Amino acid sequence: MYEILNKDISVKNGTRAKILKRAEELFLENGYSKTRMEEIARTLRMSRKTLYKHFENKGHLFSEMIREKDVRIADKVEESVRDGTSDVLEKIRTIGEFKSREFPPGFSRVCSEINLREPELFRAIPFAGTGRIYERILELFAEGIENGRFRSDIDPRIFASLLDRSLEAVLVSSELPLETPNEAVLETIYGILFYGIMNRS
Repeated sequence: MYEILNKDISVKNGTRAKILKRAEELFLENGYSKTRMEEIARTLRMSRKTLYKHFENKGHLFSEMIREKDVRIADKVEESVRDGTSDVLEKIRTIGEFKSREFPPGFSRVCSEINLREPELFRAIPFAGTGRIYERILELFAEGIENGRFRSDIDPRIFASLLDRSLEAVLVSSELPLETPNEAVLETIYGILFYGIMNRS
């Protein structure tokens, strides 16, 4: 009985993952508004009934896509923090790398479109892993203070909030040119947060 139940759950999760993957591809290719639920179902060769069994509408699908991405990022960040071999700065950099992988170039355009056309949906997007990531950044900052890499007179809560919000915002921002690679954006953020914007004479 339990084997059958586990198999059903596995199949359901697999179908859900395929839907989210294909939907993201279509969002990036055609934009959010031009991607229809019917098209997602058709390209996956599944019935609309099956699609709607997993997601009640396109807004629900997109929200779940973001939620799962954020949870995956948080899981990877927690794993990275537990790594006792990496330098604290390297651990902080990996947070941006994890976010960059989950939010590829072009994803900001999709978010911008949703924010413009359906602002209520955009504001309601559940960044489910944000709290966990914030807590891990606090741990990394404490580690940096302990080993002398970071100044002890800086409020770690402000640093953690700035870093997490900056990384989140810039990867879904519509303000940057689309051709700007994520790597360049991340390096700019790190440069400002770690070294400031003042010339050092």
